[in-house]
Amino acid sequence: MNRRAKRILSVVLVTGAIGLQDLAVADDDDDRGGYGNSRFEYAAQFNCGANPANPARIQVGNYSSEIQARNASSRDAKIAATISVGFPPAGLSPGAVVGPVELTLGPGEAVAIGCADLELLLGDKIAGPPYFAGVLTLLSNRRHNVFATYTVTDTNTLSTSIAVDRIPNSGNGRGGRDF
Repeated sequence: MNRRAKRILSVVLVTGAIGLQDLAVADDDDDRGGYGNSRFEYAAQFNCGANPANPARIQVGNYSSEIQARNASSRDAKIAATISVGFPPAGLSPGAVVGPVELTLGPGEAVAIGCADLELLLGDKIAGPPYFAGVLTLLSNRRHNVFATYTVTDTNTLSTSIAVDRIPNSGNGRGGRDF
């Protein structure tokens, strides 16, 4: 396994915190081509569906996640999205990996990837609802503003919580830091 592949694997295994990419003006001097030469990498956790009776894993409730990415560049951005499922299966067995799914965003354009999209892309790679979770990784040749929105409804009290987090660039973009 080459160094880049090891770094990507370690990000997928270790990244659990999620958030919104910096809102600073993007660097537009990357003319190296597509996502294969990516400097920008965003890894967002997702939780989807009803978790009715497994509080040892995660709180009982109905979960929904949506990851939004906006091209913060003044040029087209190529993105490769990969879905890595962590549950199911249970225990320490790895789940399915799907992708990369390729897309291009024009300057200022955005895409939102929610639970229904993830389920459709995963197809028969998961046992299907009621609940699945994992990591969505976006690789790109351009900087993005990336948000993750999470909602959960407690099935006992019917109260709903919402959180919007930022997903920082974990790639090797200039300085490798977010502002």
